Amino acid sequence: MASYLDMPLLAKAQSTESTDSHIGHLELETEHTVGPWWHVRDPDRFFRLVYNFYASKGYTNLVSKGILNHLTVLVVLFLLLFVTVAIDYKQLDERLNGDHCPDERVPLFSPDCKGNWPINLGRLRNLSAGVYILLFLFLLVWSISFFIFVRSLPAISGIKKFYETELGISRRRLQTIEWDLVMDKLVNAQQRLHIVQTDRQFTKLDITQLITRRANYRTALFSLGIIDDALRIPCFGKRIYLTKSLRLVMDWVLDAHVFEKNRIRPQVLTDDTQERQLAEADMARSFKFLGVMVLILSPLLIIARIAIFSFHHSEILQKSAGPLSTRHWSPYSRLRLRGYCEVNHIFYRRLSRSHQPASKYVSLFQSQLMSVWARFIGFTVGGFLVILIILGAVYDEDFLFEELTPERSVTWWLGLLGVIMTVIQGLIPDENLVFDPAEEMRKVVRHTHYFPDHWIDKEDSLDVLDEFSEMFRFKGLTLFEELIGVLLFMPYILFFKLPGQTPTLMRFFRECTRDVDGLGHVCRFAELQDTGKSEVQDIHASLSMGEFDERRDQTDIKHRTKMEWSMLWFKEHHNDWVPEGPGQAIIEESEETLRTEYPQEFAEHSLHEALLPHNPQSKPYDR
Repeated sequence: MASYLDMPLLAKAQSTESTDSHIGHLELETEHTVGPWWHVRDPDRFFRLVYNFYASKGYTNLVSKGILNHLTVLVVLFLLLFVTVAIDYKQLDERLNGDHCPDERVPLFSPDCKGNWPINLGRLRNLSAGVYILLFLFLLVWSISFFIFVRSLPAISGIKKFYETELGISRRRLQTIEWDLVMDKLVNAQQRLHIVQTDRQFTKLDITQLITRRANYRTALFSLGIIDDALRIPCFGKRIYLTKSLRLVMDWVLDAHVFEKNRIRPQVLTDDTQERQLAEADMARSFKFLGVMVLILSPLLIIARIAIFSFHHSEILQKSAGPLSTRHWSPYSRLRLRGYCEVNHIFYRRLSRSHQPASKYVSLFQSQLMSVWARFIGFTVGGFLVILIILGAVYDEDFLFEELTPERSVTWWLGLLGVIMTVIQGLIPDENLVFDPAEEMRKVVRHTHYFPDHWIDKEDSLDVLDEFSEMFRFKGLTLFEELIGVLLFMPYILFFKLPGQTPTLMRFFRECTRDVDGLGHVCRFAELQDTGKSEVQDIHASLSMGEFDERRDQTDIKHRTKMEWSMLWFKEHHNDWVPEGPGQAIIEESEETLRTEYPQEFAEHSLHEALLPHNPQSKPYDR
């Protein structure tokens, strides 16, 4: 079992050779306690595996997901090579036009009478030296990733045994059990097995902090707006550019230069100015190096991104432009909407519940002129579509493959008209839709917990709609921004903007880090205590090295509300958790607010609803 999670195995003989303090401690424990789960060396990795095992609903699902993710990458690579190398498009065009051997019908995978071979997998063996080098580097990275995954299999097996033997949760029970019940068992297991080396009482909040340690720092970084200026592109105003690819690169740099297991690296927290400057310069070089690499590899990254999106939505794209015309929460908004100590499945469930009211809110503002034209175009296109469908039904497949226009068959036109109809239908509002943006916004905020103060009583404003639409945007726009950004914006930000922010990033981690017994370094906001406005002001003043202006004052008020919401949201999902310090007063105040607002139906409402915008006494949500 020691190989599972690099856990120290302590037999009886080893326990007698421990220090005096350990001997005194172990005398109170049973022989079962001194086992493979005693004082794990990397609590973060252990509890992340425990959570991933729960989120994946068991060993088979988790392992299958890892294997299929790696196979998906190979499939995408093969499909890209097939499309770009194996197909000779000139010969394919000539074959389809009947320019070669018109009286002979041969498969596209076979040569015709003149030796033309439109689709030939043998071309994959005749690649250029540059392509072979790129393939070698790609497969090397893939092999390393797959090797790491294979090495994690014993650890996953160990977690499976931990669930069955120590938590008493079978595979069948795991499919439906709530996370809070798993946390109850984890707290009890910590008391029995001393998984984490600490003398204090371990709580559900402690376990969650181990799981979400790095996510909490990322939430604070973007909630405080520390590096927002570095993510703005000249000539684009105040719009912030942050794609999924850029976020992954930033996470990689922070993981390499800031985090070290359950602690922040010493060179980040040191008081030695020279050592700190060396760490900042090292991080800046990493940003610049990755900026250059992204620029060099941008053509491949663009092709891969398009391929993955197309393959992932291939079935839907054949029928409509749905994946491009639907809306979703942008990568930047996801970072702003996430709360402290919020695990993935709870966060994703919250965003999923907000999708329908958010879509309805945006649809309230559709242009009347556009809807009139959309109805007319939809009526016209629909008429042609119905005629072609009826003719196809009468004359069978012979009609469908006839050319309706030069070089375009009836089937091609049916597909095009179907896509147009799908887009048009999205522009036609529901006839039963009632224009009440304040009510729809309230439904959205109930799940997103995001309501800036300048939105209050302005839910029907087009300015608020523009801001909201920037967060809840079309998938097609996000994909376009991702593709253009890889070539232009992302290298610019990585090479020119972020390297200058490394001193601010280092100061952020120094100011927002606390050392907690048994947990190591944690984000101070993730402790879910009532961090007052003055404390956040001190952090802003330290990071900006200047005066605390009115704009930051507003941001800090909202950030404090974010911490209050996070506390209430955690309390809702873990009802037996008792906050420390002034946190209990916040919970009691929220309960009293709900009793005042809903005296007859208090039990039906959640604690966080005390902060909803329809409450006259409520404070605005975090931006």
